[in-house]
Amino acid sequence: MLTFTVLVLATLALLCHHRKRAYARNTVGFLHAAAGAGGGGERVLWVALDGLQHADAAKGVKRQYVVFTNEYKPEDRLSAESSDQHLLSLVEKQFSIRLLRPVRFIYLRPAVTRWLSGDAYPRLTLLLQTFWGGAALFYEVAIANAVTPIVLETVGVPFVYPLLRLLAGCTVISYTHYPIVSSAMTQRVRIGEVSHTNAPTVARNPMLRCAKVVYYEVFSLLYRCMGFFPNVVLTNSSWTQNHAQSIFWPRTCIRLYPPCDVAGFAAESQPPALRNNRIVSVGQFRPEKNHMLQLVAFHAAMPRLPMDAKLVMIGGVRNADDRKRVEQLHARAKELGIEKQVEVLMNATVAEVRAELGKCVIGLHTMRDEHFGIVLLEYLAAGCIPLGHRSGGVELDILNSPDLGFLAVTAEEYAAAMVEICEMRLRDPERYVQFQKRGSEHVKSFDDSSFRTRFVELVSEYVYAC
Repeated sequence: MLTFTVLVLATLALLCHHRKRAYARNTVGFLHAAAGAGGGGERVLWVALDGLQHADAAKGVKRQYVVFTNEYKPEDRLSAESSDQHLLSLVEKQFSIRLLRPVRFIYLRPAVTRWLSGDAYPRLTLLLQTFWGGAALFYEVAIANAVTPIVLETVGVPFVYPLLRLLAGCTVISYTHYPIVSSAMTQRVRIGEVSHTNAPTVARNPMLRCAKVVYYEVFSLLYRCMGFFPNVVLTNSSWTQNHAQSIFWPRTCIRLYPPCDVAGFAAESQPPALRNNRIVSVGQFRPEKNHMLQLVAFHAAMPRLPMDAKLVMIGGVRNADDRKRVEQLHARAKELGIEKQVEVLMNATVAEVRAELGKCVIGLHTMRDEHFGIVLLEYLAAGCIPLGHRSGGVELDILNSPDLGFLAVTAEEYAAAMVEICEMRLRDPERYVQFQKRGSEHVKSFDDSSFRTRFVELVSEYVYAC
């Protein structure tokens, strides 16, 4: 069996190296399945690619870029626009980025990329998604297609790192948004705390808790080994950096904050007198975003808020599970008797989000251990006062001073902060303006230009060495 495995791996390695010759040695590939999704991770991809193309132009370097991604076809079937053109149009619309030079797109088959989603694994999700998903992605990129000599992986599929390094001989650069497993997750299981990653049936059963802790510890050991293979690991926050260094074992690990559309949100910012009493939350309708806490906190604050105060939840709905969660939010709001004061906006456009944040009073965030929390930067840029969860990158990197915004954990703390901020806008607008000014200054260090410059500096050793 061992001999057979070695022969298979050797054959795959030879095949990968042969196929890799399809590209020049300095060809760079970006591995990002959902390149057209329009989120913060996608902004990292496109700003990084744009930065490298501008650096190439300045240095007189000619280089091919390849993006391995899902195919995005025009919604209008009669459109003459190709999939390549449509994706580039999406990127320009989402991020106002127009690439200097053409790129090549390699479209990943849905039958393969479905295994990258945790939804494909009802049980042992971490283990199967990481290993089976990573193996499937490697097959699609390096066996079914030709892999590039330099690969920038900007999603976080760790098992693909050793495969790309050992079998394909690639230079691998990872941009890690969050660790797949953390000591905090293990601790919650150990103490029996119910969360979106720890079901009540497990939390209440000592034997199941013990088994899950062992499962997490074994997976953590495997995860540590994967961190050794990228040539460099870039992390998006202090929280991710700390966890990566303790459980991911990277050879080189450097913090690089993700880019934020500072100018786009700042253009919509209004002074206190022109703002309304809407408390706006922006985030996908996923369990970890903890929208239920927002409802409970808003309900507790209602008697002390202005009569026209409203809670507005803006988020992306990807599938039936997300739609079900939205229905549950409506039902809970009705139970609390605040359904008329709660609005839910699904799949809003970027322009709609900017407009809401530019005139609301509070930007709300309730996710525990958010690895970074780019939405808090958008709140700051748009001039509303952020109210975030006291944990993760939100506390360490963004709202790391009480002069920038408010932090809370419990519903009572959130309610008290809501009341204080709303009263500040009405009774002490000058203090509100001071928050706006400090936030506007703070967020400048997170703009596209800062990211682009620093990213090129950090990867030059690997990208320009060929």
